[in-house]
Amino acid sequence: MQPGPLSVIPLRADAVILIEHFKYNPLIRSFGALAIAEMVNRGTRILAAIALAHVLGPAGFGAAAIAITTADVLRVLTQTGLGARVVQVAEAELEAVCTSAFRLNWMLSGSIATLQIALAFPVAAAFGEPQISWMLIGLAIPLVTYPIGAVSVWRVHRANRMGLASVMLAVSVAIENLLTIVFALTGFGVWSVVLPRIVTAIVWVVCYCCAEPWRPSEKADSGTMRKTLRFGRIVLGSELTTAFAQHGDKYLIGSLLGLEALGIWYFAINIGLGISKSFAHTLSYALLPFFSSADDGQDRRRRFKKSLMLSYGTLIPVLVAQVGLAPVYVPLLFGEQWVHATELIMILCLSAVTIPLWRATGQYLRAADQPSVELKWTIVQAFAGLAAIGCAAPFGLHVTAFAVLGVNIALIPAALIAVNRLSPDYSADAAAMRPISLPTP
Repeated sequence: MQPGPLSVIPLRADAVILIEHFKYNPLIRSFGALAIAEMVNRGTRILAAIALAHVLGPAGFGAAAIAITTADVLRVLTQTGLGARVVQVAEAELEAVCTSAFRLNWMLSGSIATLQIALAFPVAAAFGEPQISWMLIGLAIPLVTYPIGAVSVWRVHRANRMGLASVMLAVSVAIENLLTIVFALTGFGVWSVVLPRIVTAIVWVVCYCCAEPWRPSEKADSGTMRKTLRFGRIVLGSELTTAFAQHGDKYLIGSLLGLEALGIWYFAINIGLGISKSFAHTLSYALLPFFSSADDGQDRRRRFKKSLMLSYGTLIPVLVAQVGLAPVYVPLLFGEQWVHATELIMILCLSAVTIPLWRATGQYLRAADQPSVELKWTIVQAFAGLAAIGCAAPFGLHVTAFAVLGVNIALIPAALIAVNRLSPDYSADAAAMRPISLPTP
């Protein structure tokens, strides 16, 4: 019996459902793998935070905050969009771009490591803590270690092998956090947050080089290097601005209120914002290849909405639990000496609700070849946030936390609306970057 016209409709509907499920399945798999890695990350990080909270006082946290913040801000100078270029470039240009990115990354990382060592003693003198200088010198070692395996990492992300990436993330972070616990409990003090980073950098490079072996196969082409740098210039601006927005508060509070107040703020930031920040940052690795492989601008917008649904569906329950249970877990896990930071942690948890939104928007604009729009709104966000912190800090840490919450709620949604209006439906340049593919992890 031949099927009638009506009998075809359910088959077509089922086919559409299957196609849509298959199209978004790589993102769901990537999110799932990265979420599991993030659970391992957060579990071991909480244990590390508990160990440090019992070993270091607020002043120790303050010294560690200055050293780590300075190293993290300088490390952002390596975020020149080289990885994004490797992820989205056409297959025919891949080897040339990888070779150029490899050379450029070495030059940049070596220069930044030298700059960090040069700044070590002036920064320590500015805050009156000699240990900060030696911590900064130690934290320069990973800068000249990561370039060995950086291209291997980018090629894994390009292939959307997020299963592998999540395993690497979970292993490296678990090693860092477990070593932090061991060093803290064996009397290494503030060095408990420095030495594990060095060990982890070495493990990370060895694992990625074994998983995705790659070496430059040709001489770096000057034209490709210039083109790669032009692409990454705006991405670097966005990353630098974001870094100053995220870390500038620590310099302001340390300068205005002292190292002890900074230690309390740094503790509250790590407990209150640490989960959502690391969650959003980790999942953003899956978004750029997912957005870049869209069929067209309309498909990319659908993928953007899908990514937000997945992000917030995971994050909101965590935030609710974190805020509601803070009065219980802070004294229980970290000790009575940190009870006074409970309300601060709760306020900062609430301010984390917009972080996944902005991270997804940034990756969306990069996939659409519009990083300049991201840069403009990142600058607005950074200046507004730091201005609010600078004005609020003299009135205490709680007022400062409410200022951060107000800026996050007021600015980021407004910036997102404006970005969507400025962004065209589709970028022809972005469409030409890569053919559509659905790689398996």
